[in-house]
Parts: sequence; C-alpha cells; structure tokens
Amino acid sequence: MPDKQTPGEYLDAAGLDVVTQTVKGWIKARVAKTTKINNHALTGDVTLEPHDIGAAPANATLTDAAAARTLPATTSSTLASLLQTARNCLKWLAARFDASGNANAAVKLAAARTITLTGDVTGSVSTDLGTNPSIATTLANSGVTAGKVGEAANKTLAFGGSFIDPEITVDAKGRVTALAARTITLPAAPTSVSGNAGTATKLAAARTITLTGDVTGSVSTDLGANPSISTTLANSGVTAGKVGEAANKTLAFGGSFIDPEITVDAKGRVTALAARTITLPAAPTSVSGNAGTA
Repeated sequence: MPDKQTPGEYLDAAGLDVVTQTVKGWIKARVAKTTKINNHALTGDVTLEPHDIGAAPANATLTDAAAARTLPATTSSTLASLLQTARNCLKWLAARFDASGNANAAVKLAAARTITLTGDVTGSVSTDLGTNPSIATTLANSGVTAGKVGEAANKTLAFGGSFIDPEITVDAKGRVTALAARTITLPAAPTSVSGNAGTATKLAAARTITLTGDVTGSVSTDLGANPSISTTLANSGVTAGKVGEAANKTLAFGGSFIDPEITVDAKGRVTALAARTITLPAAPTSVSGNAGTA
C-alpha cells in the first residue's frame, strides 16, 4: 500500500478530499502544537517535501517513484505511525466505497426511497431500508359492481315458477369482471302428455298376456295392479276315465283281475291307459314233493 494517495486510485477527487480532511483532523488531535517536523511548526497546514522526511535530498529532482513511496528508516516513528494510520484508513475506505464514492454495502440508504406498486395491485411505502418494509396493498377494482346476485334462500320450484341464475364473467386472471341476473322460468303444468314415460304406475292402454303351449290362458291388463291368469293344462291324448278294479277284490284259483297299463311322456303326463286282465291258474288236484313242514 503506498504512503501517498492519488485521486482515482481508490477514490475520486471529492472522496479523497474528505479522507484527507479526516486524516488531518485525526493527526491534529494526537500531535502537540509545539511539535515540529523538519522545522515546520504544526500550528497550521504543513506542506512536506520529500526531503523533509528524508525521502530525497532538498535539491534532488523527484524522478524515482519508489523513492517517493517508501518511508526511509530515518523517518520519525510518530510520523510513520500517522502515515500508516492514513494508509489503513484508505484501505478501509477502498474496501467499502467504489470509485464514485458510493458505499458497496450499507445498513440503510442515505435518503429514503418510495417503493410503489402499480398495476393489478397498488400501494407504496417510503423507506431507507434500515428495517424490513411492509407495504399495504390494494387490489385494483375489476369493473364488477359489488353485491350479490342469485336466489337469497333455498327455493322449491313449481310449474310456471322461476328462479334467478347468475351469469358470471371472469378475466384471464380469474377475477370476476361482471355479474348479471338471469331469470329462468319453468313451463306451465302440462294438461296432457304424449310419448312414452321412462317409468309409470300403469299402461296407457291395456295389454293381453297370453299363455300357449302345454299351459294356456290369457288376461287383459293395464298393469295398474298385479294380474292373475287362469291357466289350462293341454290334453295329453289319454281318454279321460278309470282303468282298473273298481273295488277291493279277493282272488281265488282260476279267478282274474284288471291290471292297468299306463303310458307317460317325458314331462310325466299320462298319455294312454289300457286295461289288462290278469287270470290266476285253476286249483291243483294233486300235490307232489315234500312239504316244508307236516
């Protein structure tokens, strides 16, 4: 770090002047007025030449930059300390200010700024950003008239009645921009109905339900109630009547009895009956062989 500061090297001319005055004040506060530097009294501003601090002879032409930027060993310790302090100040300032004298970072702004919100949300706040600002916001009106649209309570409709149906207009941002009340009116009660109902309690015209095949029968009904059908089993082909003995019978040798022959179809119905006479043998006149017991 050099022991002299040149404008533009770390600060501009105005910034350097501020630092110079600050360093002068610091030096004045710490050096007694009776102190002299190379016979220059410190009662006012002092102009030091390179030879005053042993950097170059009094009659020398200053061409060596290194000679002007290096403190000689003979420089008093007090002046060396002051110059070192000045260098440290410049380093500190250079780290915190740019070439235009603006701070690289700050805890707040030198002058308050007004942050303004425009567009869909408006609001503003004046702040030096020393603390976190809070902005009271207002959502811009969308153009809709504030209020309610629609039925104010539950409603049971009747034929010929009506109700309010709101028409809602929204913009691309989802905001309601218009509301309109539309009246929806129901038709009057019908005096007649044509066409087919999806469901009904009875038919408009009666229908005849007919059974055919092995069982026959029919009924005419509009199905307003549960219908009952009188059925008839079809004849199987057998002759109606009785076949067989008409009463109990005790058989004797040489006697006979009627034994019915029965024909049925696959549905278990009798399709034919025949009377068969069964005749017993005549009584024997002799017996041969051994009796089981005697």
